[in-house]
Amino acid sequence: MGFKEKKKELFTEINSYFEKGCGVIMADFKGLSVSELEEIRRKAESEGGTPKVVKNNVFEKVLEANKIKGFGEVLRNNTIAFFSQSDLLSVLKVLVKFSKENEKFLLKGVYFDGRLFEKDDIIELSKQELLSMIVGNIEGVISSFVGTLNSVVTTFVGTIRAIEDKNTKK
Repeated sequence: MGFKEKKKELFTEINSYFEKGCGVIMADFKGLSVSELEEIRRKAESEGGTPKVVKNNVFEKVLEANKIKGFGEVLRNNTIAFFSQSDLLSVLKVLVKFSKENEKFLLKGVYFDGRLFEKDDIIELSKQELLSMIVGNIEGVISSFVGTLNSVVTTFVGTIRAIEDKNTKK
């Protein structure tokens, strides 16, 4: 397979992720050892991410084809993209943690829900995910509590009615 065919194949593969509605996290991996790169790939895959080392010019052509703008500075140097159709924020959480442990791994940007978040926004996005998880958990607890209270009240009212019916029949 020639160089042009490989680029076309890469274009088609990356484009298919965008057509499926995947979000993408871009990072610079310059200076990582092969074992470190494999480690972050495994961690991302365990959270449902699909890592792909991409050529910036091919990635730019995919973005143009999908009418996505604003990636100019994000697509510089070495780029590895992590695509996720199901749970991009879980993948992001793993990558943020890895970048804190390894200064050579630099998060460059996240494309999610039709918006580009640049590196300064990524930590905030990760924090928002944690907050939404906490709110979701609290909502579940409150909902369960309300259901329990409703059950107790319904049982109590039913018991009172049964006693009332019994007393009226005497």
